[in-house]
Amino acid sequence: MRQCILPYFFAGFLWCVSGLASAQTLSPQQLVDEWTGFQKADDNEKNFRMASLLSGMEDVMQNQYLDSIPVTFLPGWRVAKASNNAFGVFYALVPGEIQPARLLYGYLHPGRNEALVFWRKLKRATYPDSLQVSVQANQDTEADYSLTFRSGSEILLEIPDVEMFVLSERLSRNRDDVRKKELSDSLAIKAMGLMAQPQWFGSSFPGFEKLSTVVSADGVLKLVTWNVEDRMGNHSFYGVAGVKQDGLIKVFRLNDHRDQVRSPEYSTLDPGRWYGALYYTIVTTRYKGDAFYTLLGYNGNDAFSRIRVVEVVTLSDDGEPRFGAPIFETGGRNWRRMIFEYSNQASMVLRYDERSKVIVMDHLAPMEPGYQGNRKYYGPDLSLDALTFKKGVWVLSQDVDFRNR
Repeated sequence: MRQCILPYFFAGFLWCVSGLASAQTLSPQQLVDEWTGFQKADDNEKNFRMASLLSGMEDVMQNQYLDSIPVTFLPGWRVAKASNNAFGVFYALVPGEIQPARLLYGYLHPGRNEALVFWRKLKRATYPDSLQVSVQANQDTEADYSLTFRSGSEILLEIPDVEMFVLSERLSRNRDDVRKKELSDSLAIKAMGLMAQPQWFGSSFPGFEKLSTVVSADGVLKLVTWNVEDRMGNHSFYGVAGVKQDGLIKVFRLNDHRDQVRSPEYSTLDPGRWYGALYYTIVTTRYKGDAFYTLLGYNGNDAFSRIRVVEVVTLSDDGEPRFGAPIFETGGRNWRRMIFEYSNQASMVLRYDERSKVIVMDHLAPMEPGYQGNRKYYGPDLSLDALTFKKGVWVLSQDVDFRNR
């Protein structure tokens, strides 16, 4: 017997950082002092001071180096330049005591008066080999560069296209709705170009943290998706799909038309008429020689509700991806796509369990009986459902016990 959903509350996280660096631009010497203090701090204090340090670095870089790229920057930092001298990369490795080491790296383009600084947590606390970076022009054009950070033979971070990386960062920081659309269009064009390059097709693009990339287990299908939230809290989605067949790569731009799809649960869609989502998992299954690529996706939707999506991609004879196939069996009916809408105050689990080979999800129910059918008041009711692939069909089972799995 299902339980009535319990009231739930969300607690937000308030990030507190030192106001000095963000309130006013640091002088170069003040930044050196900030960096020196940061290096001496313990792991927890480094976490606390990181935002202040990065903000101060961006300010100094943008205001002090308008005409050229400096040979040196901060003590312990190294500088690498693109072969055309258009931009420079600054980088340093900060070891940890107990927590993992941190890779700090910055991008400076004097011609654009643009400076961006980032950090990434690594696998170990220390690295015995010195940090190195290669800034390499891509084969097709001298305007496109890739970055690879190494410690000895180990690759710590790989960014296949610097311009694409910078576009994604600009997009995440921009607050103007019109400009965000322009940046997304430019990002889609860059993503299509990168997707078409055989040497990068199999990469999951870990260097592009603001984009979600999934690659099928057989290396045939790849999708890169991202979302844009406007000032009213509405989400729109962008994406690129790539299909590799017979050594050839076909690339398709995904156009979010979900508002025009009246019955998405029963619709098969093409890339130009896509039910937008941010895909985070792809499950590859086969039946009688046919491949099915099942996608798990997230859709921020609007200010009131969120959406999770399960859908299948199949490929046409000419390699075009088709979104939606009637292989979801639930309640004696077959669906082409499963859509779960719930309150924006709730959180829903939708994941693939590799060990059990099933898709597991929270069962959604109204918070109160009077809210039946009003999805913005739905949330998990503490029970779990699961989809199991049987003879070419995903079959839904309810009230599944995962405690011993």
